[in-house]
Amino acid sequence: MSAAMVERRERERRIVELADEHAVALAMVQEVRDRADRQIAEHMAAADRVVGEMVELGERPDAVAALLGLSPAEVRAARRRARAAAGEAEPAAGASGEDADEAGTRVMSGADERV
Repeated sequence: MSAAMVERRERERRIVELADEHAVALAMVQEVRDRADRQIAEHMAAADRVVGEMVELGERPDAVAALLGLSPAEVRAARRRARAAAGEAEPAAGASGEDADEAGTRVMSGADERV
């Protein structure tokens, strides 16, 4: 076998080896991304839960927004996500959480009267 042929085979072997190394590196990157995405989701859910609990404790949503450096829309969105994560029904479109809570109370009191 000529020296040129040996050199070509060695080059091809090294290219295949590098391609395998590249595939392993990409798989590791994807694994890290997946883990990071899960952790981000867990931490966002915890942050949303905290916002919801602050409002449930009687803190006004605008005060929560000011305290946490959020906009009122971000507070509403966090509360919606926290409710969804907890499996609670979302308020009707356009209704604030307080409106929905009040409406839920009215519906429940009406049901009690009919029974």
